[in-house]
Amino acid sequence: MNQIVTFLLFSVLVFQEPNLTEVLRVGGIDGEDAFVFGRVLAAELSGKGTLFVLDAHASEVRMFDQEGHHMGSFGRAGEGPGEFRRLRSMDWHDGQITVTQGGRLSLFGEDGEFLNSHRIPGESGWRASPVCAGLHTAPKVDGGFVGRWCMAPDCSFPVT
Repeated sequence: MNQIVTFLLFSVLVFQEPNLTEVLRVGGIDGEDAFVFGRVLAAELSGKGTLFVLDAHASEVRMFDQEGHHMGSFGRAGEGPGEFRRLRSMDWHDGQITVTQGGRLSLFGEDGEFLNSHRIPGESGWRASPVCAGLHTAPKVDGGFVGRWCMAPDCSFPVT
């Protein structure tokens, strides 16, 4: 059976199909640091059941097991390898996490190990717009990327 991941500003919920039974909830506005999110931008489940949560406020990805125990975190604010600035999105694909951020894509293994980073050609910062466009990406075997755009009203978006 499939599981569905959804998130609110401060928490992440996992539901089991077909009845949408809640099987996991992590996060809140108080508690241990690993369970307090500043602003959840994305949440993904790996094939092994690891829950990855991208917290824009903390500039990190947190990992949780199927029971909701914190397994560790990776990333931090900065511009070096494995560091984040202007976070946009996160995707799980073929055993890797891809984090899209201002000017680049960063790849991490399922254990949070930094693998590689690629510059996004034409990235030139932020501007106000009536439509928000986000590039969701996935690495390809040949080292390139495949991507898709999503649109949402009333926010800012990075110009690419």
